[in-house]
Amino acid sequence: MGYYRAIEQVGSRKKNRMKATEILHPKLPTLKDAIFSLIHLPHKFSIIFRTHVWLLLPLIATQLLQKCQDLIDDRFISVLGMEALSVHNIQHSLFLIGHEIGLASATSALIFWKRKEARGKQGSILWLHLLMPVALASVTAAIVLFFLDDLAKYFRISAQFTGNARWYWKLGLLNLIVRTLYIPLNAILIACNQRVKCTLLAAGVLLSKVAFGWFAIRVGQSFETNAYSTIIPMLIIGSGSIVALAIASAIAIKWISRLVDGWEKMDLKSLFEVWPGELGIGAISALSPLIFGFQIAKVNTSPGFFVTYQLALHFTYIITLPVLAGMQIAVRDASAEQIDSLGISFKPLHESRWWPQFFYASLIPSCVLLLITSIFAKPIFFQLYNYPVPKDHLPFLPLFFLSWILWQIGNIFLIMLRASKKNSLATWNFIVA
Repeated sequence: MGYYRAIEQVGSRKKNRMKATEILHPKLPTLKDAIFSLIHLPHKFSIIFRTHVWLLLPLIATQLLQKCQDLIDDRFISVLGMEALSVHNIQHSLFLIGHEIGLASATSALIFWKRKEARGKQGSILWLHLLMPVALASVTAAIVLFFLDDLAKYFRISAQFTGNARWYWKLGLLNLIVRTLYIPLNAILIACNQRVKCTLLAAGVLLSKVAFGWFAIRVGQSFETNAYSTIIPMLIIGSGSIVALAIASAIAIKWISRLVDGWEKMDLKSLFEVWPGELGIGAISALSPLIFGFQIAKVNTSPGFFVTYQLALHFTYIITLPVLAGMQIAVRDASAEQIDSLGISFKPLHESRWWPQFFYASLIPSCVLLLITSIFAKPIFFQLYNYPVPKDHLPFLPLFFLSWILWQIGNIFLIMLRASKKNSLATWNFIVA
């Protein structure tokens, strides 16, 4: 009997050591386990999944309304001619900088918003995540201001249109700053479960831009064919965007200020463990298409290849909205899981609650839409933008949209890194890519 008891005690000690090892050195998420968790879904998950979809749909609708704002601008500007559309798309490359700065701040805010160490400090988190991106966007706009003439020369804007382009880009730099403020406010509204208000704000901005665009085209048609027939409508469209975004931002700040759980001082050291990493990711995400655009401007092809690329980029941001929206929810939920998992860096995908939801509601829809667009890019561009894609541009589009599928898959690991506050590692991954 003593012999068998000794064996049982040894076996028990081995099991305890194995459990301790699993806690200290958790099992890495394998592809096999992740796929297995997606195939064998219990009935309980289907109920959770439906709840997740109802949470996700208003977020996608809000993001869609935001992205359609750029589509509306493209549509109205295209009426003014190819030269005006080229100037507008060059400006949109600058908007990407402001967009990514705002998105970096939004992601950082979502990471902290519901953490235990941030309780009673949401007011401080709010203002820090508004002041920092606006300050950075203002510095960026001031630097770009000195290079507007160089931009016109590099992208071969005609001499008679350079003056118009300069005025439009100056207005665009102000627009860049306002956009940087508007994006994190949307994310924080969603974190406060104010999705309906967030959607209403985005719809209001979109309708305002439609009204300004329609008015601008009517004004342009009242002029004879000269410089004023283009520059005044363009300035009206740009000013309308600034006014609409500024009003929406002011309303959002008022709403959120009433919902925060306190105004205690946020630990800046903890904040700067995350924000610089997110900023690095945002900087690379903004500069990559900008640098690629600079390369495309020198490609020996038919005129308008830069416009084709920019319109493809605009549309990609629309059809990948399920991933963009799903990532915000996934980062929030995965961050909460890190608190409940004894400080483990990575919780295996097959044990995570956010993974099946993100896979079915976000990753698969975006990848399917990218695949469809790669096949039917030509008719889609003509119907949406009234833009006939030149024949020698067509081979580029399928490769462009298919490459974005790889980017969406990479977002799975980006969620895990962000939730574990390993943002600097994510930044280095982006640099290498």
